[in-house]
Amino acid sequence: MRLITLGDSWVFGVGADYQEGMSYKNYKDIAWNQSKNCFRQLISNQFDLENLNLSKGGSSNQAQFRLALNTFFGKDKINVQETDIVLWGITSVFRTELWS
Repeated sequence: MRLITLGDSWVFGVGADYQEGMSYKNYKDIAWNQSKNCFRQLISNQFDLENLNLSKGGSSNQAQFRLALNTFFGKDKINVQETDIVLWGITSVFRTELWS
C-alpha cells in the first residue's frame, strides 16, 4: 500500500526538524532535508505505507493540479493501485500562480 502525497513545502516537510532554540542559520541548513518527522512520513510509518511524495516547495495549486493530471492520467502516468491513498495538502485556496 502507498500513500501518494501532493502539495507544497508544508507537505514536503520543510521545517519538520526544527528544534526550539535552533539558530536561523542552523534551521536554514536543515529545513529542506528529507525528514522522518514530517506528517506524511509519520502517517506512512504509523500505517505501514510506502510514501510516494510528489510535493514541491513553492508550488501553486495550479502547478499541483497539472502534476496530478500528468501523474495519474498523462505522459508520466504511474500505475495506481486500488489500495493506494492520495493525500493532497492544499494550504490555501489563494495559492495561485502569476505569469509575467
